[in-house]
Amino acid sequence: MPSKSQIALPAEGVRTSDAALKIWTNDPDGPVSNTPIFQTPPVGSFETSPALAFDADARPGAPTLILFAFTPRMRILVGEHVTLTLPGFTCATGFACGSLTAALSSSALSGASWGQAATQLVFALTPSPKPYTLNPTPQTKNPKP
Repeated sequence: MPSKSQIALPAEGVRTSDAALKIWTNDPDGPVSNTPIFQTPPVGSFETSPALAFDADARPGAPTLILFAFTPRMRILVGEHVTLTLPGFTCATGFACGSLTAALSSSALSGASWGQAATQLVFALTPSPKPYTLNPTPQTKNPKP
């Protein structure tokens, strides 16, 4: 199917060998029911890798260390970001949470910021020519749940 047909990949990407992708035929000489396509490349996906964790002593309403990890199955290009949406999280009173770049401990990240209105942590990634696993660890105790 040529790209000019304008059929687009799902916005959430395609996982490696995604069992949701199927093939079938209604040919009277050999009908085949829905059969998973066993080999598909990942495109724009984190597979099942995203993970989020907090300090062992985390308490509601208190600042906490936020740990997250993921494996992008696509190249990250200059200007692209990864965003964590964290409903209900807030920035500690009196703390300027806008730019958190100095708090990062991963060379795979080139910047981070907190958007209070959308309750989102936005990370700029250092471009990579191939997929890699990121385990960024913000060193501040903010934002807080």
